[in-house]
Amino acid sequence: MSLKVVQGAAPHIPRSMAVAVLGLFCHLANAQSEEKFLAPVKTTADADLSVQEKSAIETFSPYSPMSGTTISPEVLDTVKFVDPRRELLWRVPGMTMIRNIRIPDGSKSYTDKRVDGMRVNTYSTGNFNALDETSPSDVERVEVITGPGSVLSSSNAFGGTINVITRDPPRELERRISQEVGDFGLYRTDYSQGGSVNKDLGYFFNLNYMDNKGWRENESASQKKGALSGKLVYRPDEFSKLTARLEYLNDIARDPGSISEEQFVRNWRGELATQYKKTDTTYVTPSLQYKRRIGEHGELNIAALNRATRTKSLSATAANAMSISEGDTTENSIQSMYRHDFSFALSTLYLGVDTTWMDAESKNYKNTTSYAQALDGDFSRGALNTYTLGTEKHTSPFLHYEFSPADALRLSMGIRQDDFELETNNKLGDKGDGQKSFSRLVKKLGATYEFSGGYLLWARAAEGFLAPSISDMLGTGGTPNQTTYVPMNMSLKPIESMTYELGLRGQLLAKRLRFDTAYFDTDLKNMIVREDCAPSEPCYQRNVNAGKARLHGLETSIAFDVTRWLDAGLSHTWSVVKYKDYKTPTYDYSGNTWKGAPEHHLNLRVGVKPMEHLRAELEYDHITSYYRNNENVGGTYKRPDLFHLRIAYKTKTWSTWLHVLNLFDKKYAERAWMTAAGKATYDEGYKPLTLRAGVSYNF
Repeated sequence: MSLKVVQGAAPHIPRSMAVAVLGLFCHLANAQSEEKFLAPVKTTADADLSVQEKSAIETFSPYSPMSGTTISPEVLDTVKFVDPRRELLWRVPGMTMIRNIRIPDGSKSYTDKRVDGMRVNTYSTGNFNALDETSPSDVERVEVITGPGSVLSSSNAFGGTINVITRDPPRELERRISQEVGDFGLYRTDYSQGGSVNKDLGYFFNLNYMDNKGWRENESASQKKGALSGKLVYRPDEFSKLTARLEYLNDIARDPGSISEEQFVRNWRGELATQYKKTDTTYVTPSLQYKRRIGEHGELNIAALNRATRTKSLSATAANAMSISEGDTTENSIQSMYRHDFSFALSTLYLGVDTTWMDAESKNYKNTTSYAQALDGDFSRGALNTYTLGTEKHTSPFLHYEFSPADALRLSMGIRQDDFELETNNKLGDKGDGQKSFSRLVKKLGATYEFSGGYLLWARAAEGFLAPSISDMLGTGGTPNQTTYVPMNMSLKPIESMTYELGLRGQLLAKRLRFDTAYFDTDLKNMIVREDCAPSEPCYQRNVNAGKARLHGLETSIAFDVTRWLDAGLSHTWSVVKYKDYKTPTYDYSGNTWKGAPEHHLNLRVGVKPMEHLRAELEYDHITSYYRNNENVGGTYKRPDLFHLRIAYKTKTWSTWLHVLNLFDKKYAERAWMTAAGKATYDEGYKPLTLRAGVSYNF
């Protein structure tokens, strides 16, 4: 079977989607059973499922030949995160300190963001902020895949994928209201309700609001966040399921900014950063999913998602760098997939296509107030500095096949063809206009072998690639000179990756101890670096594909039910991220360690249940020292070890909790860097001892 990709057809797909979903397939037959989701590091306990269901690529499971973690509803309820990365994702092996999974680079899109399996980003906007952009009270669980994943993951997601699974309607009426308060002006309220209208139609909606004044005494850090979401699940007949969801989220946040080492030592809470940044972002996300059983062995799944993002940003970092930025972005995603199970070798075939496209408008205005006024939050729009339109179109047909030549062995192979186009248009002139197309075939192989006793060994090899950004290809524009000018280079090649993984999962002590460990090794090549122009050339530097890097390590999770009243969990990451061959005009980074990449990260949780309904958890987080810059000079930084205490009392109707973050009030930096001038800076995110308390009522 062959697939033909028609370029430029993506924008017309939504008009035909409703017809395709509700018309063409309404005559198809056979029932679909209730979805089953597997808990992490669990193997033989799922013997009631067929091997095809155990290894389904639509969701991460212990039978998947890949590395990952499922954050359960119980963990979400324990943590009740305000800041998902620092309070929740630190429990997941493979998370880095800088925006991406496994690869600590904030300027690249090495992470795929998904909601209910649907992509919410194009290739240029991927990071691990998916939980920041979703209503926290609407999250059922979170699937985190570390590494390139299956062919359902984007080819640029060789760092990993975060898939946020939202709550489905309950069968019986459920209503819940909660209120939480905390140090530094934290106020959070939440209301949820769900139930069934009849046997075929269910609903769930959530409304929540948070106001967090921030812990910096000068109020340079603060956040207001409100969200409203709703979901309808309808079964038109016994063979199909239609899910519609709509979410509105508004996030107004002020970045506290970095401070100098002198400021940190003198008064880490009271010092005012020499920069101001405030963002007001609104996300509106409707989505639609349709599943239908076809015959006794087939299933069709069609999903469509749209995200409209509107952002206004106020920033001032120096007297000549004050601006007002406004952006409107629309990202669209459609995935169509057909699955068929065969009796021969218990094989399964997946055939589908991913389509995403984005339209983005970006404007930047000069700020007309003084620098001192801007640092105090007083901005006034002036002349238009820049006005840019950008588009991305991405079409990816994929094929995945898996089979079991022996009862305990399952092999999988998949290919994904990525074709996409990038274009940018400078509306204030012809400088900065450009377009480029890329096409790659990505191959992925996997295998699992289940030993008796509940041990599962798996292996994986997967390719990946990330296209260069338009800004890298266009350079700086303007008049050629030997001090700032970077010429256009539209022949830049994508960054390519090759990943090998080997993992072992299992259970010991009558299934009370569960473990999951995986070794990974990834090579990156064609990394984009800037080289000096020759003395006779009218340019300063040029972008070229001259960099190589390697990352390898071990990611481990352990869960242990010690006794009826004592449990423990451990997450550990050992990771080495080094440049293999990376030279810039000013430095040779070859052999150096990536900045902000500690070799070890350990997170340990111990839970105690001294009496019915009462549970206390103590969390310990340890990070080894790391380099402050890529030059590996100027020393390292070692963050103090942190402890967090969470206590909760729960009954069927009432729940109350107390959280103590940074239990011993350690003074620390979230991230510590060195500037080009050799000055130490301390970045945002850290906080002193913080108390939170809340109560909820189910009725």
